[in-house]
Amino acid sequence: MCPTLFHLGAFELRSYAFFIALGGILSFLFLKTRERAMGLERADEFWVLVNTVLFSGFIGARAASILFQLPLSSHEFWSALFAVNRGFSVFGFIAGVMGGVYLFCRFFKRDFTRIFDYICCVIPLWQVFGRLGCFFRGCCYGLPARAGTPWALSFNNPDSAVPAALLGVPLHPAQLYEAAGDALLAVILYSLLLRVEKGRLPGGSVCAAYCVGYGLVRFVCELFRAGNHPFGGLPVTSGQIFSSILVLCGAALFLAAGRRKA
Repeated sequence: MCPTLFHLGAFELRSYAFFIALGGILSFLFLKTRERAMGLERADEFWVLVNTVLFSGFIGARAASILFQLPLSSHEFWSALFAVNRGFSVFGFIAGVMGGVYLFCRFFKRDFTRIFDYICCVIPLWQVFGRLGCFFRGCCYGLPARAGTPWALSFNNPDSAVPAALLGVPLHPAQLYEAAGDALLAVILYSLLLRVEKGRLPGGSVCAAYCVGYGLVRFVCELFRAGNHPFGGLPVTSGQIFSSILVLCGAALFLAAGRRKA
């Protein structure tokens, strides 16, 4: 694959950064068209929301990722938090964005449920591009596939994030599995959002559906990802544990949304 898209002198454009940026731009362009529907009355509120999502999502994703590697008390924690070569956690991103948007809504006195429905509608779209970035970089790679699996792919670039022992080995394209699941989820959430806008579904339905939908997508994709280890001696990975928690949270949100409508 191609971890670096091109070099221009000392500058290099990393494929992962390119796809993350592209996904973010498209997501925020969509939200811009729904600015009034979200209840944002001034133009500056939208841009504050954009920066809130970017900052809180980055901090949440990075902090959750390195907490599994370094304790908070480590002298390396804060330097690693802002390092350009560290990884990200999708679950940390979700938690960070939720916290950041909640504080935004408290400060501007806006409806958190209403705004977060729109945020959750675009998160899977952004994740599609994120997983494409993972695919080009070679991170979040899949398990070795059975011989003859027609869709198995091999990574041969030594600059990729795939371990040297797996270079040239046919692997499950786990990144593309999740990208496909996220794309389907994005379509479903958009259809739900239209129904929320027309008053056919209660507010919070999109957020709840995202939690359940992404939790299920990630739980299944964990079965094909390499580098995962059993969580606490259980026959499940940490990603599956967090996926299950996300599904339960989504179910609780569905019940809460139903009560509000009643």
